[in-house]
Amino acid sequence: MAQSDDDKLAQAVGAKLRQIREDHALSTGDLAARSGIAEKNIIEFEGGKSRPDGDQVIRLSQALNVVPSTFFTE
Repeated sequence: MAQSDDDKLAQAVGAKLRQIREDHALSTGDLAARSGIAEKNIIEFEGGKSRPDGDQVIRLSQALNVVPSTFFTE
């Protein structure tokens, strides 16, 4: 079965989130503490199982010191 556009976007955003987090040498727990987002959710985002909503994108970008659009660019 072909992946939906939503699934592809969730996987792309998750991969970018993981890359940025690892570039900052942070664990998922560290990012959870900085962003106020549950570690379980961050793990789901990185695994492409779900996508952060607008508020979560802002909180993640602030915690990682990047602009929100970073998660949606290659």
